[in-house]
Amino acid sequence: MLIRLKSGTNAHLWYLYMILGLYLAVPFIRKIVGNCSKRELEIFLGLWFAALFFTNKWFNSYLPNFDLTFFSGYAGYLVLGHYLRNYPIPMVKLSSFTFFLICCLITASGTYYLSSSRGEFDPTLYNYLSPNIALSAGFLFVFVQGLKLPEQLNAFWEFIDIHSFGIYLCHILLLNYIHPLLPLSTLWKIPAATVLTLLASALLTYLLRKVPYGKYISG
Repeated sequence: MLIRLKSGTNAHLWYLYMILGLYLAVPFIRKIVGNCSKRELEIFLGLWFAALFFTNKWFNSYLPNFDLTFFSGYAGYLVLGHYLRNYPIPMVKLSSFTFFLICCLITASGTYYLSSSRGEFDPTLYNYLSPNIALSAGFLFVFVQGLKLPEQLNAFWEFIDIHSFGIYLCHILLLNYIHPLLPLSTLWKIPAATVLTLLASALLTYLLRKVPYGKYISG
C-alpha cells in the first residue's frame, strides 16, 4: 500500500504526482512571470531549453558539466504556455503542424537508432523533459491556438474538456483491452486504438458521473 501511494498504482499516474508539485509552485511562478518583460521571459525560456540538454543523460554526455538545474523541470512548460498565450507567434497553422510532425519524426527515428544501438528499447528521446518533446509541445500548442473548429464540433470538444480528467484516469485500463483486439498493422492500430480509447473513456466517465457520487471517483 505504501509503495503504491509513493509511486502510483499505474505508470501513467506519474502526472498526478508531478502536477501536485506544479500547483504548489504556481503562486510563486505567477508572481515571477507577472513581473517579467517579454524579453526576460524569452531569456528564461532560452535557459530552460538549454537546461533540457544539460539534464538529459544522452545529450549531457556530449556537453560541459554546467549546472542549469534551477531552470529545468516541468515549470518551464507553464512559463512557455504563459508566453505563447500572451505573445502569440504569427505562424501559419500548416507550418506549426509541419514542425510538430518533424519533431515527432525526429523522436521516432532517434529512438529507433538508439534502441538499435543498444539492442533494446531506449526511451531517452521519449522523456517529457527532452528538447524534442518540448519543441513538439510548443508547436502543437501554437497549432491548436490558431485552430478554428467548425461550430458543429464545439459541443463535442466541450464534452471532452469537461470529462478530460476522468478520461485520463481510466484510459489506460480500456487501452489495455482495446489494443490487443485490433487486428491491424502498427500504422493503423495506433490511431485506431487512440480514437476508440478516447471515445470509450469519455463514455465511461460520462456514465460514472451520472451515478450518485460518481463524479468523486471519475474526476
